[in-house]
Amino acid sequence: MSGAGGEGGWDGFDEADGGDRSTGAGGERSSGADRSTGAGGAGDARTRGAGGGESSGRVLVAVVLLFLALLGAAGLKSYRDLQTARAGETQLETRIEETRRGIDRLRGRIDRLRVDPAMLERLAREDLGMVRPRDVVIELPAAQPNASRP
Repeated sequence: MSGAGGEGGWDGFDEADGGDRSTGAGGERSSGADRSTGAGGAGDARTRGAGGGESSGRVLVAVVLLFLALLGAAGLKSYRDLQTARAGETQLETRIEETRRGIDRLRGRIDRLRVDPAMLERLAREDLGMVRPRDVVIELPAAQPNASRP
């Protein structure tokens, strides 16, 4: 049992475990439980793997279903957001069209004011209360809705 080399001693061989370890072709050491021909080796691993496979399969199915549920929820939210955005876009397009019609109406009025002196005079009389020098102004009292008639 010398400490150098590979014969006994410090080479990982433990006599207390009954010499159950051996060296493989590449120099790796393996225990009897790891060998496929050992008493408790591969048969136990297959039994454990089969039961674990069902369990891991169920976990995998659960994870996939959870992922699909989250993906569906995100897709539904995105769809609703898209519908809301489209409705907002339609409202904005309607407002833009109304504003363009208002702009066209005001441009037409500006053009008439530039070209039509009768319209300009009418607006000056109605909106600003202007009169010509020879006009007679008669002011009527404002009608009071609560006043009783005799």
